[in-house]
Amino acid sequence: MRAPTVLLAAAAIAAAGPACGDGQQDRLALRTPPQRSSADPLPEIARAGKRAERAARVRPTRHDAKRLRPILRGWGEALRRDRGARAARFFTVPAVVSQGDVLTLRTSAAVKAFNAGFPCGARLLHVQEEGRFLIGTFELTRRPAHECSARGELLRVAFAVRKGKIAEWREVPQAAVPGAARPESAPEPPPRESA
Repeated sequence: MRAPTVLLAAAAIAAAGPACGDGQQDRLALRTPPQRSSADPLPEIARAGKRAERAARVRPTRHDAKRLRPILRGWGEALRRDRGARAARFFTVPAVVSQGDVLTLRTSAAVKAFNAGFPCGARLLHVQEEGRFLIGTFELTRRPAHECSARGELLRVAFAVRKGKIAEWREVPQAAVPGAARPESAPEPPPRESA
């Protein structure tokens, strides 16, 4: 009678042995993690992206054009009186500017240099809303201590104003054929880089 008991015990050990060994091997086996198509963005990049999406959906109204007109007029007045630092205070940092090439002004010094570089002053004539921009039409005027060769000509600028400051300043090219020239669309300025 002992033989069947010994055989059963041997069979149980034989059956349990490979299961324990396989479990040990599975635990020690190397596996490649599943492939991900993209990583989650850093929190500050994600926040900047959401701000950009919200800003792109903003469409100024006629009421906004009237309400924000003093900002555009104040910027032009500061240039006419040759107060470049005051003109720069109408801008956010960073700010996007475009006169053919699109630049992102990332520092206050860059914004001041941009405003100091204007040879003419600007007198606001008209403001209208178009898409996500306010279009300001200015008459170019004399600017003290500068040589303005375009005096009397018109300048059209597309402004994106956020929280009372100019976030985008884009010169609208004069149309070669009848019909309104349109400002280019562009993404929002990238988030500030930490030093």
